[in-house]
Amino acid sequence: MVYLTILSRYPSDDEMLIANTWCQDAAGTRELAWALINSDEFLFQH
Repeated sequence: MVYLTILSRYPSDDEMLIANTWCQDAAGTRELAWALINSDEFLFQH
């Protein structure tokens, strides 16, 4: 679970829908991880 690993929380329902479309392959999962790492939530919470 990318959200739990990076943001220390479970994704919301809307985020889960987006994550499911991105995580169809390894490249999409990697892109989602980078997007979460570069998010304001990650920068200001960790």
